[in-house]
Amino acid sequence: MTQFNESMSMERTEESVDANVGAGISVQLRKFYSSIQNEEIPDRLLTLLEKLDEAERKAASRSSAGQMSDASSMEAGRVRHDF
Repeated sequence: MTQFNESMSMERTEESVDANVGAGISVQLRKFYSSIQNEEIPDRLLTLLEKLDEAERKAASRSSAGQMSDASSMEAGRVRHDF
């Protein structure tokens, strides 16, 4: 066998090994993620998510209240200048 033929043969072998490894990894990942999908979310994580949602709502309401306050201050400033 020539060096070129040996090289081609090794490449084909490596490609088939890579394909088999890739298929095996794919199967294992699907099994793993499938098992996780069926698990319940821990209560502690749900509690943390609820606290995060509440904090975000409070921050949003403070932000919108601050914007309203700024707008009314600017409006009051305009009214004073009109006199």
